[in-house]
Amino acid sequence: LEFPAWSPQPNPENERFLLEIADPWRALEQAVFMDRVPLDGLSLSECLRFLVRQSGWPDARILVSESPLRLPFASGQAGGEWNTLIETGDTASAWLERLLETYAANWWVGFRPGENGVEFAALAPADLPMAPVSTLYLSAAAARAAGVPEAEIPARLVRRFTQARLEPTATRVRVVGRDPRRDQPFLSVAVDYAAEDPTLVPSARPTNWTGEIRPLALVDASLTSQAACDWARDTLMARHAVTRERAEWHGELIRKTNGLPAWRGDVVTIASVGDLRITSLAVEWRVASGGPPVTQAIYTGEKLG
Repeated sequence: LEFPAWSPQPNPENERFLLEIADPWRALEQAVFMDRVPLDGLSLSECLRFLVRQSGWPDARILVSESPLRLPFASGQAGGEWNTLIETGDTASAWLERLLETYAANWWVGFRPGENGVEFAALAPADLPMAPVSTLYLSAAAARAAGVPEAEIPARLVRRFTQARLEPTATRVRVVGRDPRRDQPFLSVAVDYAAEDPTLVPSARPTNWTGEIRPLALVDASLTSQAACDWARDTLMARHAVTRERAEWHGELIRKTNGLPAWRGDVVTIASVGDLRITSLAVEWRVASGGPPVTQAIYTGEKLG
């Protein structure tokens, strides 16, 4: 952090110093388009990269999974009509959120520390890392039994561990697009009948069983092909129609072997619990006079397997 030149006032006890810090997403919110830009025919990956570049982010720090999906064309393109059109005054952040909600609801997106600095990542589930970056323990005795050096034990301990099962938020998804040639809707529906069936005995129930209908609908006129509607339906089902095992734990900041902090999307192993993918983290740094900084972190994670 860099601070402007600043001189103390005669009564320093009455001074206030206000520091406003924003993450790189702020640059996307301030990236305003000065002209209309069509996205028809571009792949989802190309669109995401293009939008992030509008904030001045360099290509070397933009990591986006390759997607086979291409945004559909409008029927009257030859006459100047476009299906997916960025308007003057729109922001890069708003379009990123729109495309991700429609076409990549189950992707992991955000800024994260990288070896060459902060980087933007938009990763499909298949491209997420699976190898744990660290193994943590529920007790010091368990860490010693596993051969962890005594000096490393405090950093590898889990404190205040809790775990909960999150039920599916949807058992059926209905996506409605628009056929511009016939001016009729495109419809794509997926239903998990086993998850909804209230008559199933416990031994026959799937892991995402709810025993009731939980609908989710997406209506988007920019979905002008059946393939686009089906793609959106599948990603929404993958995100909302599954049971998730979530955990929360306290401990010190987890660092990888390269010194970078473990971040959202990384996997850690908690002995006697299993592998968890980090979904969020909050870290507090405390510095005592003359002592090294001490970190206290709160993590949430989703159990794998």
